Amino acid sequence: MQIEEWTHAFELILVEPLYRSWKEPPFVMVAEGFSFILQALKGLEYMHAHNVAHGDAHMGNLLMDPKPIFPDSFHGA
Repeated sequence: MQIEEWTHAFELILVEPLYRSWKEPPFVMVAEGFSFILQALKGLEYMHAHNVAHGDAHMGNLLMDPKPIFPDSFHGA
């Protein structure tokens, strides 16, 4: 089946990487938590430099890329 056969005008299919909560696994060292906070603030700074306002930034909206922790993939089931 071709994609064109099952999509309609004004529909969008978005495929994103599997990200996970920043809480799991927990940080082992204080330096890991500090690095995480610094990276999150740098991300907000980057967005603001490009005139993008998140509008709802809080800890529940932060996700991480698990590849450095789970290089062989992470199974979400």
